[in-house]
This record gives sequence, structure tokens and C-alpha cells, in this order.
Amino acid sequence: MSEIIVEKDLAEDLESNYSDYALMVIRERAISNIEDNQKPSSLAVIYSMYDMGIFSSGKHAKCAKIVGYAIGNITGHGDSSAYGALVTMTQDFGNNIPYISPNGNFGSISGDSEASFRYTECKLNWYSEKILLKDLAKGVVPYVNTYDDSGKIPKYFPSVLPDVLINGNLGIGVGFASYLLPHNLNDVINLCIEYVKNRNITAEDMYEIIKGPDFPLGGIINGTDGLKRCYTSGDGYVRVRGEYKIEKDSKGNERLVITSIPYNTKIPDITIAVGTLVDNGELNIKDIRDETTQKGGIRICIDLAKGESIDRVVSLLIHKTPFEKVLKPLHNLLVNGKFKEKVNIKDIMSSFIAF
Repeated sequence: MSEIIVEKDLAEDLESNYSDYALMVIRERAISNIEDNQKPSSLAVIYSMYDMGIFSSGKHAKCAKIVGYAIGNITGHGDSSAYGALVTMTQDFGNNIPYISPNGNFGSISGDSEASFRYTECKLNWYSEKILLKDLAKGVVPYVNTYDDSGKIPKYFPSVLPDVLINGNLGIGVGFASYLLPHNLNDVINLCIEYVKNRNITAEDMYEIIKGPDFPLGGIINGTDGLKRCYTSGDGYVRVRGEYKIEKDSKGNERLVITSIPYNTKIPDITIAVGTLVDNGELNIKDIRDETTQKGGIRICIDLAKGESIDRVVSLLIHKTPFEKVLKPLHNLLVNGKFKEKVNIKDIMSSFIAF
């Protein structure tokens, strides 16, 4: 048999293959669907729990069992990817409304890492059952093959609300990223009602209804110059600042207590930055302590040294630590499986309502 040789230009072939690879990463791993806000790994975890009957009304199940089911039956991703998605969906400091109810150590806002999946347990919570999965048994969404063609899974969940606005998302693909901020549940419901009543409503009017993001860690939106653009053009920026109060210790010395921090910030981000200012001789304090608790919320105590002023400490916190930061949303999403860039608030709502 004669040998067949096909000649190709290396640069063109690499470009074509890389483009295909980038598209697959965007569609199959990194960017969320507008329909249910899930990526393949998170969908696999939630559907595994649904398929296994691990509901909010029952007992928690070991996470190792769920991860094993997901990677063995549904997804070709590894156990670290599946468990990472599971952990993220339990965290109340990252989600406005977590999808999964945890039992055990799933990490903390203080920077603690989660325990291994053989030590932790979880179950679905009310939000997943009532918002994402409520109509799944009715067969209202298409199903696709699992990674090994041994079964079927939903292409996306029949979410009854646009979770992409409620919980936001973060995805980093090849050449593109997606970053949507979380919003208040009531505001999103009101937005849905107004859009259904008036399909001609403008993106500017929708911005007036949704008002701006609502962060699970609190914080203050400092200025609205770039905020409106997030909703009308699909990109923009939001300047978020933490909150603080002033206390006095038993000796009458002033203490600054941080009670909220910007979204996607952890407490060590603040304390380490303050420690660097002290080491560099820019700040004079007696002590900084993390007294955060589950019930009491965020509490970072800074005991001021004699002669140091509250105003100067706050100024340094704002300008030289993550106590204030700029968030830059980028509304890149999958709409009916197709990648769309810089989707504005009306595009999101119209696509979701059509779904």
C-alpha cells in the first residue's frame, strides 16, 4: 500500500487546532450557561445528588460517595474538579444562596482550607430543589449523553429564576473570561415580573429596578460611575469598600473593627496587607486579630498604638489594602450553547424568559 502524505502549513494547523481547543474549554468547562448558571462540573455534582436522592429532607451523605458517583457515571472530570465545585457550592461567603447544605469543614472566609471529601458530608438545600430542579422530573429540558455514553443527563436544569444574576459566577476560559456579580433575590424576582409585563423595557430602566449587586459579605458600593455600564453594555466596574466601626477597650484605647470586606476577598488578604504596612513603617498599631465567628460574622480588630489616628488608619486601609477594591464584571455567557460576549441585562432577561 502506497504511503499517503498530506502537507499542511504548521502555523495554520496550529491556529485551527488551538481555536477548536479554546472553544471546547469555553463550552465544556469554563463558562456558565445563561439557562441555569451551571458549568459541567457543578451540574454533574448537583445531578448526582438528585439521582442518588440526597435531598434537603434527608440525611447528609459523605462527599466522597457523591464525588465518586459523579466522576464514575456522569463527568470525565477528575475528583479534585468535582469536589472543588461541590465545596464552592456550599460556601455562604461566595454565594448569596448556596446550592448545597454542608456538614463539616468546607473552608472559611478566614482562609481555612476544606477537609478531604472522606471527612465531609452534604445534601441538596431548598434553593437547588425549588429553583434549579423543581420541574426536572417533568421532562422539560433536553438530555445529552454522559461522558462514556452509558447514560443521560440534562443539558441544563429547568431553573425557574435567572440564577446567573442571583449567585453570579466566575469562569476563566481560553482567551475569554466570565464574571457576573450576585444580586438580591427579591430584586431579581421584581426584574422578572417587570420584564414579563413590559418586553419593551430598556436596559437603563432594568438597571433602576435591580439597583446594583448584593454581596454575601456586605460592603459599600463607593460611587456608581461604572456601575450602570455593567448592566447596559455587559462590562464596567464596581468600587466596593468594607465597613468598620470604632470601639474602645477596657482602658479607653481606640480600636478599629472591620465588620465587612469586599466580595471575593478573604480575611488574610486584609491582615497580611496590614502586616506589610506595619513592617514597612507606614502604620503603627499594637495588634491585629481575626475574631470572626459563624454567628457573630466578620470581626477584624485593629488596636491602635498611641498617637495613631483612626482617619489615617482608614485611609491606609482604603488605598493600600483590599479593604477597598474594584470589581470588573464581564458578561460573557453561553446562550443555548452558543458563546456570546458582553451580554447586557436585557439580553440576559430576554434569553432566560425565552428559555
